[in-house]
Amino acid sequence: MMRILVRHGLWILILGLLAVFPSAASDGQVASEDAEANRQAMRQSVGAVRSMGAMLFDWLAEADPSSVVSKSQPPKVMNWSSCRPASAGRIKEILVPPEGEELVFADGWGHPLEFCLLEDPEADSWYRVGIRSPGKDGKYEGTEYEPGPFNMTEVDRDLVWINGYFVTYPQR
Repeated sequence: MMRILVRHGLWILILGLLAVFPSAASDGQVASEDAEANRQAMRQSVGAVRSMGAMLFDWLAEADPSSVVSKSQPPKVMNWSSCRPASAGRIKEILVPPEGEELVFADGWGHPLEFCLLEDPEADSWYRVGIRSPGKDGKYEGTEYEPGPFNMTEVDRDLVWINGYFVTYPQR
């Protein structure tokens, strides 16, 4: 009988200690799972923007081949507001996905992608088509972007694609 009480008492003591002092291993495992979920969401976001961007750029090239050839150098700072907003409805009207692909309107975190489209072939603007994702936090950083990569762990950064190229993008 004493052995049973000692065994149960030992188990109760161990369980009590685990409850009071959560293991660092489980905290590390949660952080690792969180980081992996963020990496996966970032990969999904990049894939969605790349896929939709390719379809948009192909549509633009077919609609007006001269508009995809830039007459000037890209600006050093990209200004998202220089390209007119386009609704998801308008994008659905103009794009027909290739066989086996789907139109994607959300990033890896479920936030809506934002589109811009300048359909006027006579418009004197470097900006023709664009897509952006607000990142994990769902908030855009602003409208001006310096082209270049950001660290893959900076999951709140905006992912921006304009005129066939990623302006801001994650990199290891």
